[in-house]
Amino acid sequence: MDGDGWARLRRDVRADYRRLFCREPDRVAGVAVMTDTDNTGTTCVSHFGDIAFLESAS
Repeated sequence: MDGDGWARLRRDVRADYRRLFCREPDRVAGVAVMTDTDNTGTTCVSHFGDIAFLESAS
């Protein structure tokens, strides 16, 4: 991606959570989507499209 187009991502967030914290996640209370540049002292522009959480097939 060159920074001028959309990136479409699909994640298994439950599996990601298990991998990071070595346990099952609790009930989700909220989701945050952030763009953060305060550590780099730079600026950016971000556009977020539709975000959907789908029930897994298993």
